[in-house]
Amino acid sequence: MKTYEETIRTVLEQRDEILAKKELKNKRLKKTLLPLGCCLVLALAATALWRGGVLQNPAIRPPEAPAVTDGTGLPAQYGGPGSEQQPTDVQAPTDVQSPTDVQSPTGVQDPTAEPDVTDGDGPSGGEIGYYSIPTLPRDREIVAVGEKITDEEAAAYFAQRRGSLAQSLGASGVAADNITISEKGYCHVCYSGSEGEKLEVRENFRDYLVYNGEALVAIVTLYKEDGKLYDTPAFGAAWFADYAAFLRQHAGEALVYVYAGFAELIITPEGGVYSPLPSVRAAAYTAGTEDPYRTFYHPGAVYVP
Repeated sequence: MKTYEETIRTVLEQRDEILAKKELKNKRLKKTLLPLGCCLVLALAATALWRGGVLQNPAIRPPEAPAVTDGTGLPAQYGGPGSEQQPTDVQAPTDVQSPTDVQSPTGVQDPTAEPDVTDGDGPSGGEIGYYSIPTLPRDREIVAVGEKITDEEAAAYFAQRRGSLAQSLGASGVAADNITISEKGYCHVCYSGSEGEKLEVRENFRDYLVYNGEALVAIVTLYKEDGKLYDTPAFGAAWFADYAAFLRQHAGEALVYVYAGFAELIITPEGGVYSPLPSVRAAAYTAGTEDPYRTFYHPGAVYVP
């Protein structure tokens, strides 16, 4: 059996080889497509000028008077000094709250706000929408904690619980007449932004995907306490279909799962980052991190769809 260091070295070497091939292919495409693109742009520009009469009628026209603004770049007719009224054809929405009407767990937040500037070692922390971006620990060592759950233990547990799980899902209105449970599960590398913390992979919590036919219908989290397994199913989420599509798109890839505070992130070998929740701006959590895949890689937090 390979050691942890040998495993991650093998995965990263394979990843680097794939990226090198893609980069070479992209360079070749750029050399071919760039000249063609320039020629096409020039041809389209010449056609537009001809049809617009610029090349046919070179008559000189006097410049138009600039619009009066209020100093902010807004024309006076939209409410600046010198305007007496708002335009009558612009209606303010009556069912949309302003950012100051929206409360988040940490106070008033602008849902469109950008995260704080990073310090080069990863996200510096801050607020984005309703989510807090935790500071990435300076110490990047990943520590395994909790009673480890193996896939073999999970398979034995589900062999006994599959019927009752299907019955519970069916009673909740979930199609569960032909469910299958993934043989492999995944843990998460976790961090909260607390001072002095390390990255932790919590091996006593492990997620397993439940399909009914081709549709993802539930995610069951197994957790272990004093050597005994328990389960908590999640079902009915609107984002299940999109998450299932993401997994199909990345079939065969070793995906790394992370909990950055309360935000779940999935990192691809190429360094892409995805969150099943559409409200999470996943890329903001790894902004400034040079190689997020290497940073968060741990065998216990890997899932290959």
